[in-house]
Amino acid sequence: MKSKQKSWKKTKLKTGLILCGLLCAAVGLIVLLVFDRRAHHFRSDETRQADIAALNGGNYDGLLLSMYAPETFDAECFSLFRAISVMRADHTFTNLSDIGDYLEKGFSQNISLANVYIGLDPYVISGFYGHHTSLYMRDYAKYLTEYAIKYPDTTFELLLPCYSLDYLRTLSDRQYAELITSYRNLVNLYIPYSNVIIYFLGYEEWLIANPGNYADYNACSAEVNQTILAYTFRDENYRLAPNNMEERFQRMTDLVQAPPVDYPDYSDYSIVFFGDSVIGNFQDSLSIPGVVAGLSGAHTYNLGLGGTSACGNRNPAVPTLNTIVDDFLAGDGSAYDETDSPRSGIEAFEREHTDQLCFLINYGLNDYFFGMPISSDDPLDPLTFQGGIRLAVGKLRAAYPDCRIILATPNFTSYYAYGRRINSASGGRLTDYVDAVLALAEELDTDCMNNYEEFGIDRKNHGEYLVDGCHPNVLLRYIYGQHILQKLSDMLST
Repeated sequence: MKSKQKSWKKTKLKTGLILCGLLCAAVGLIVLLVFDRRAHHFRSDETRQADIAALNGGNYDGLLLSMYAPETFDAECFSLFRAISVMRADHTFTNLSDIGDYLEKGFSQNISLANVYIGLDPYVISGFYGHHTSLYMRDYAKYLTEYAIKYPDTTFELLLPCYSLDYLRTLSDRQYAELITSYRNLVNLYIPYSNVIIYFLGYEEWLIANPGNYADYNACSAEVNQTILAYTFRDENYRLAPNNMEERFQRMTDLVQAPPVDYPDYSDYSIVFFGDSVIGNFQDSLSIPGVVAGLSGAHTYNLGLGGTSACGNRNPAVPTLNTIVDDFLAGDGSAYDETDSPRSGIEAFEREHTDQLCFLINYGLNDYFFGMPISSDDPLDPLTFQGGIRLAVGKLRAAYPDCRIILATPNFTSYYAYGRRINSASGGRLTDYVDAVLALAEELDTDCMNNYEEFGIDRKNHGEYLVDGCHPNVLLRYIYGQHILQKLSDMLST
């Protein structure tokens, strides 16, 4: 009797284990099917159908597909930077299956595609499969690698998203590790394929730390994306590869783990920028005014104009500082082209500005290059560097008695023997113009930024900060914006 009971219990236990195993297998299959359905689903909406119709109706050199904000990528950039015609899909791709389906249609319509550009988000793809590497790597092989092998003469350029620093800091340690793993696995997967190039800029502080650069947490604005495309097309600096990825991931990690910089809220301030091409050549969120606005919320107005100087120019047709100040005070930007900063800056200021006003005046490079005299017996001589600035400060204070004014010195340049050459009988060295600004700030009781000294640029390192030996690159513009905010903080606390 006991033997029968024991045998029955064993049979029952065995049956239970089998049923439990079958149940676990069924649950696993259901989970896998759910992941597979999510990962393979693609939309069949009107936008997607319109994209396919456009693809069928044209002959293009390349395709542009993106998993994030495709509308922020300008297809004209490819014509400008690469001299090729690109068909941009306007619908947002959701997964690798969706991308593979479109690639199939693209190559079937045009087997001579030279380039395929894909805004690819490995973290999202990994998430579809619960971050199980083997599952999502299978789909890379099926929906992307297959085409890289089948079309070896086509270059596949993968642009990874640059998540905003604010978003990255919301991720848990586990989520952040999964993000890095998804990027690392992608790079390692495509080592054998010379026609697959991966680009990544998401470790650059000037990009991810400025909220003003973003249309969404994982998508930069159209203007910033144009810069990103220019950088990726121009050289190989931003290619992600096994020999550099760990260093770049660590740079991003260092930014994520660093204590957040608590920039003051200056949303009640309006800051008007006067200057030459250092200020005026850039007008988006990567410009100096744009950095200030993005980090602090300040209302900024860019009235910088390339080729201008603080005093009388060699070319009478080119405005001076005082010409622009006069037009600003008159609220009239009609004398400038629509693409000129003073026009848009004056019009924006006239539409709306706050009562808390600050003016930043940054001149000196062109005055030095043109060999303009620094001073004369007449302190308000408009044909001298100091006289032009004195006149401008006086006009601004007369119109806005409560305004704050910051005078900024010219920055370092490699031009004219690193600024040591004297360019006319009445001119001086670059440092003479720097000293002239410092003296004016003390004389006129304004705040001052010594850009020549404070930026730490010299003969050895100027290539890291200056585009051409003169104009600030995107990194220096970011640093300049930070310096302005520090100056504002210091002067408003006194």
